[in-house]
Amino acid sequence: MTSLRDLDLSYNFFTSLPNGLLSSLSRLKSVILIDNLLQGVISGAIGNLTSLIILDMSSNQLEGNIPRSLGKLCKLKTIDLSYNKLGEVITELFRCFSHCMLFGLESMSLQKNYLGCQFPNEPDQFKNLTYLSLANNSIYGPIPMSIERLSSSAMLDLSYNHLTGVLPQSPGQLAKLETLDLSNNRLNGTLLESLGQLAKLETLDLSYNHLNGTLPKSLGKFGMLTV
Repeated sequence: MTSLRDLDLSYNFFTSLPNGLLSSLSRLKSVILIDNLLQGVISGAIGNLTSLIILDMSSNQLEGNIPRSLGKLCKLKTIDLSYNKLGEVITELFRCFSHCMLFGLESMSLQKNYLGCQFPNEPDQFKNLTYLSLANNSIYGPIPMSIERLSSSAMLDLSYNHLTGVLPQSPGQLAKLETLDLSNNRLNGTLLESLGQLAKLETLDLSYNHLNGTLPKSLGKFGMLTV
């Protein structure tokens, strides 16, 4: 089936993929394998799928590091590897992704894995990233200033990590943000008046942190806030 464009085997009990599958189906534009029992590491042969636009292998039992060959998927717009057991160091992961996807990647979901180390300083390299979820990964350290330059983002979820320090100083650059979830971390300090610049915000969750002080009056500017 070398002309195959879309492959969806979601919601089954598959434990592995056939040998050569990722080598021979080079015209694939979407690979969707949600909620199976896939085990082991992601094959480096995935780099052969140079036409791939959507890759979703979420809710499996994949482990180990993500192959560097993933950086060859220059047309990739959506990647979802959430709810696995991937043990990649997130700094290396971002460097892998940024090889040729700087302007193409729009959605990155990696929540509930075993990604480690401090929050990387590279997220702003992804110029058109609208959805970023790194929730529940034991990421620690401060939120880097570069996060403010994700100007295309509509959804940012960094909940259930070990982030410390204060909130971003100039969140107004995240003008398109609709959902911000920083709950269940160790963030401290006060809420800044500049938070009110997020005019399109619909959901804001800062619960279970160590924030203090008074609520800024600018919160009254959230005309679209529902949660």
